[in-house]
Amino acid sequence: MIFEKNKTFLITIILVLVGLLCSLPTLQFYAQVNGMVLAYAGMLFLPLAFYIKKPAYLSMRFALSTLACLGIFILIPSHLILLFGFYCFCFLVMESFLGKLNKLAFILMILASPIAYSLFEVFGFPIRLTLTKWAASILNFSGFDCQSTGNLLEVNGAIFSVDPVCMGLNMVMTSLLGSLILISFLEKKCLQYFTNIGLLLNLIASLAFVILANLFRIVLIVLWKAMPGTTLHEMIGLCSMVAFVFVPLYFLLPIILRYFSKPDSDENVIRPINSQLRNSSIFVLLVGLFIANQVHPNIQKEVLDEQTRSVNLAGYEKEILQFPNDLEVVALKSEQHLIYIKSQYPYRISNHSPLICWQGSGHEIKNERVLEVNQHLVFTAELISENDSYYTAWWYDNGKYKTIGNTDWRWKLMKGEPSFRLVNVSAKDFSQLYMEVEWLLAQDLFEKD
Repeated sequence: MIFEKNKTFLITIILVLVGLLCSLPTLQFYAQVNGMVLAYAGMLFLPLAFYIKKPAYLSMRFALSTLACLGIFILIPSHLILLFGFYCFCFLVMESFLGKLNKLAFILMILASPIAYSLFEVFGFPIRLTLTKWAASILNFSGFDCQSTGNLLEVNGAIFSVDPVCMGLNMVMTSLLGSLILISFLEKKCLQYFTNIGLLLNLIASLAFVILANLFRIVLIVLWKAMPGTTLHEMIGLCSMVAFVFVPLYFLLPIILRYFSKPDSDENVIRPINSQLRNSSIFVLLVGLFIANQVHPNIQKEVLDEQTRSVNLAGYEKEILQFPNDLEVVALKSEQHLIYIKSQYPYRISNHSPLICWQGSGHEIKNERVLEVNQHLVFTAELISENDSYYTAWWYDNGKYKTIGNTDWRWKLMKGEPSFRLVNVSAKDFSQLYMEVEWLLAQDLFEKD
C-alpha cells in the first residue's frame, strides 16, 4: 500500500516536471518580468495554502480547463493563456492521481500570474496617493505640522516619500498568501469549508487590512524617522503586517467560517476514474502544451489605428516605433520634450502603463502625484536613472474626454465612446513639462472616431 502511494506521488511529480519542460518558453518569458520572480518564490509555500481535500475523490475537471486554454490560445496567442494552461495541467495531474484539491487552487492560479502584478502596479498608484493624504490627516490631527504633495510627506521640514514598496507587490502578495494559509489551516482544523462568498469576503478583508497596515506603517515611519534601507524601517513594515493583517484575520476568519461555510458531505465517497482515459488525456494535453509553446509567442498585435498614426505636432519629429510582437508606439521628439502615444485596449489590465514601462527601461519612479492643469487631472512623476533624471506626465485621451481613471476610460469605451490613447510627455525641467502638458491638453490630438 505504501509502495503504491509512493509510486503515485512519483508519477505525479514526473508528469508535472514534464509539463514544466513543455511550457518552458512561457515560464522563461515570465521569469524576465519584474514581480513574477516574487510570485514564483511564493509558489514554494503553496503546499501550506492548498491541499488534497478528498484523497479518494479523483477528478479530471482541470482537463477541460487545460483544453479550453489551448483552444483560446488558437484565437488569442498569448503567453498568459499558456501560463494558465500550464497551471491547469499541474492541477489536473494532482487531481487525477492524488485526489481533489480545495478551492484555493483557483485563487492561487490568479495570484501566481502577471494579472496580479499588473493590478497591483497600475491600481496601487492612486492608492498610494490616497494613503499619503490619509497619513497627513492623521499626523495633523495628532498635532504635527504635515503637508502632503502627491506621494511626498513633509513633516517639520523633513520629507518622506511613499514609494511603490510601501504599497507594492511584496506586501500584498505576502499578506494574501498568509491569509490563504490561515484559511487552509482553519478548514482542515474545523472540517468546514468556506463557500465562494466566504472566500470572497476573506480576500476583501485581507486587502482592506493590507491598506490599513500600510497606512499605519507610513505614519510610524514618519514619526520615528525610519529611512528606507534601515533595520527600523523593515521592522516597522513587518510588525505592521503582523499587527494589522494577520492578527485581525486570525480572529475574523472563524466568524466568516461560522456563517459562510458548509460541511463536506462527500468526504468519504470514493470516485475512481478511467485510467486509460486519464492517461490518454494527459498525453494529448502535454503534446498540445508543447506545440503551443513552440509555435507561440506571437502576442496579439498592438498596431496603431489611423487616428493615432496620423498625429503630428509642430516642432516635433515623428517616428513610429516598432517593438517585438508588433507593438507600435508613436514617438514625437523636440529639443525639450519627448512624447509617446499608444493605443489602449479595454480588456487588458496594464496596457503597458508608464509605471511599468519606465521601470523596465531602467528608471526609478519617484515623487508621483496627481496634478491639475486647466481643469484636467494628469499623473506626474520623476524618472531617476544612473546618469540622468526627467519629469514625466501622462493621461488617457480619445479626442472627446481626457481622464486618468483606468476604470473610467474603460467604462466609457464599453459604453460606445471613441477609442482612448495613452499620452505620455517627458521633459528635463518641470516647468517645461507643465507648459507642454498645458498646451497638449488644449489640442485636439485625435480626430473623432
